[in-house]
Amino acid sequence: MITSIAMIFAGIILQTHTVQTKVAGAPSGRTGSPGDNNATCATGNCHAGGSTFMTGIMSSNIPVEGYEPGQLYTITATLTDPNKVRFGFEISPQDLNGNLLGSMTVTDGVTTKIISTKWITHKQAGTSGAGGKTWNFDWIAPAAGTGDVTFYGAFNYSNNDQHKTGDVIKTSTMMVAEHDTLSSSIQSVLEKEFLIDLFPNPAYDHFSLSFGTIVTGDAEVMIYDITGKIVARLFNGYFSGENLSLNISEIQLESGIYFVQTFFGEKLYLNKLIIQ
Repeated sequence: MITSIAMIFAGIILQTHTVQTKVAGAPSGRTGSPGDNNATCATGNCHAGGSTFMTGIMSSNIPVEGYEPGQLYTITATLTDPNKVRFGFEISPQDLNGNLLGSMTVTDGVTTKIISTKWITHKQAGTSGAGGKTWNFDWIAPAAGTGDVTFYGAFNYSNNDQHKTGDVIKTSTMMVAEHDTLSSSIQSVLEKEFLIDLFPNPAYDHFSLSFGTIVTGDAEVMIYDITGKIVARLFNGYFSGENLSLNISEIQLESGIYFVQTFFGEKLYLNKLIIQ
């Protein structure tokens, strides 16, 4: 009877340990990316309650104009919750098929580690934090022509009560553009561009074009992304005045670099626009 009780007790202890936070690091393929089959640490029997998306967890020192191929940048993940005391993460820069874009380097071997070159996650020494936790690592940008890169991440906010129901899983993404990845069609226009004033720049919800004097006639204003694709037509009609104000709050464009192309009469104007 004593042996049976001991075995049952040991089984309970074993079961309890299987649902604790993986303090030594998340399993591979848990970033929530399409290439990871959208799996996170809430997948399977690790943590309960599913996951929710949250913006602003990841940041970097990559300029708003975009990354330079082959250059080294620092990526930061910051988690904040005054009610949590243990935190975890897994991040990977991937394309939609799950291919690693660029390469990652550990900057603090005590608190973070890399799994199979493709994922970076916490170590046990990097999980504790009173109300928050921050991790850093370096990223070497991929070869020229790669284009936009998305960092996918899953993050665990835990109260460390030894039960998976006390954990909250958040996913987040961070997209960075490649600097000067212009299509040939945009580049050919830039070589013979006519510029007018555009302000504010960077812009958030609106911007204005200033012709410097009162003009009258038919005008058309379009926005291109850095690949040369038209993403919005902002104005097409008759205009009379000196400043043309345009609303971009309803377009829902991601932060990054765009080009505003304005036809007025027989003239073509092209301006670089940065959207925050």
